[in-house]
Amino acid sequence: MNVQQLLELEAAGWEICSHSVTHPGLPFLPLTYADETPAAPNSAERELEMSKIGFNDLGLNVQNFVVPGSSWNDDLATLSARYYNSAASGGKYGNTLPLENRWWIRRKGVGTSHSVSDITAWIEQEINDNKWLILIFHAIIETEDLGYEPWSETKLAELATWVEDQGISVVTQQRGLELSVFSYKDLLHTPVQPCRIVDTRLAGGAIPPSGIRSYNVYGAVASQGGNPAGCPSPKGEPLSVALNVTAVPLGNGNIVAYPFGSAVPTASLVNYRSDAQNIANGATVKTCFNCTKDINIKSNYGTAHVVIDVLGYYYAKP
Repeated sequence: MNVQQLLELEAAGWEICSHSVTHPGLPFLPLTYADETPAAPNSAERELEMSKIGFNDLGLNVQNFVVPGSSWNDDLATLSARYYNSAASGGKYGNTLPLENRWWIRRKGVGTSHSVSDITAWIEQEINDNKWLILIFHAIIETEDLGYEPWSETKLAELATWVEDQGISVVTQQRGLELSVFSYKDLLHTPVQPCRIVDTRLAGGAIPPSGIRSYNVYGAVASQGGNPAGCPSPKGEPLSVALNVTAVPLGNGNIVAYPFGSAVPTASLVNYRSDAQNIANGATVKTCFNCTKDINIKSNYGTAHVVIDVLGYYYAKP
């Protein structure tokens, strides 16, 4: 694939994850930059950081890591938290919700010997166990005779049809990470027509480096640059909200979204550059329940205008 095709995929809602620069066995490398030597000049930290920088320099908003070869350990999981919102490794099972460790998410591999019925059985079991299942498809090719553990296009099409017919949600790694703050069974998702709740170009001005703004996610939002008619929440005060957040960059930095009154997280939502176009990303953000404001938005390092549209609300099930 070329860069333009990757950008088009991302714009269509696909997520591009980092996978290292040279696809090494990361546990066998020096851990950090400080551990590098003339004999071993390439560390795991270099692989993690340079891969993300390389993608972002192409204009891609890469936020999560997929472990090459699924070789991982506690030190690498801790290190990856400096650069990524999450890291997905190997494993035979789905992920308990809420996640036990977002920098050691499990994925289950699909091999040539697996049938469609094998995969549907896995999915049904993980749904029954209230878990998040991530599947690894190494190669999709009709003849199943090229690449590592190839799976046929016909099988994939059959599986996709079954998933759609069952009404099962298929999400990116980032979206799954955001939704995993709560157990799926504990929340009721109510989508709404996109409604603008924040536009700093109309109210408040651009957010400066380290600047934090507090916003409401429903009700009267005109003073935030939002819809003059307001953005109603169908079932009252939500526990979480699905947002589309756009950065209009005036410098280089990133945007963080988190509940009002909570500590600032390390994970960024949107990375932006002054020489790039407006950059948007979807996010599900927990709100501060029964508070004067719902969410905080922080701009790290650079200055940017921020535009936020609400796409849905999450409520406690009756």
